[in-house]
Amino acid sequence: MKPENCEVGMKVERFRDNHHNVKKGSIYTVAAVSIAGESVRLKETNDNYWYDLNLFRPVSKNPKPANKFEIGDEAVWNGKVEIWGKRYDEEMKEYEYAVVDKNNGRTLLFESELLPLKKPDELEVGDKFKSKNKEFVEVIAKENDIVNTVYYFGKTNCNKISVWNEYDVDKIIYE
Repeated sequence: MKPENCEVGMKVERFRDNHHNVKKGSIYTVAAVSIAGESVRLKETNDNYWYDLNLFRPVSKNPKPANKFEIGDEAVWNGKVEIWGKRYDEEMKEYEYAVVDKNNGRTLLFESELLPLKKPDELEVGDKFKSKNKEFVEVIAKENDIVNTVYYFGKTNCNKISVWNEYDVDKIIYE
């Protein structure tokens, strides 16, 4: 497969011998493409191994990119929404999702308008969370230490300033 034909999110098939977690004839989703474009990481393998791009082929001649979300997944768009339908829009070359918000409002959104839910180590300044000791915290700064633990400097609703780490996050608040 040519590097210029490979995109993150597209489906590819392994057509050569088995290697590590990758089986011949199996279909995978491209999670990352190397800067040189010669190797890929695969979503389904859950490893950090770079696989030779020349050992894969697109699943179809006109491959559709893999969809980021499935029916029942939650995503972020003006707060948290739940996906209850999807279709591929040939004209826009993008998936379109039917979503419902917390007020049962329904709308159609393209994949580029949706964001995946954040993980506790992915919060940014301005994000809010509920800590394990039930405090509501707004992140005012973020720092990583040597062993890649993320620390958040935050302000509670009582204006108390303190430090929390990613393991102190109980629930991320999406408004």
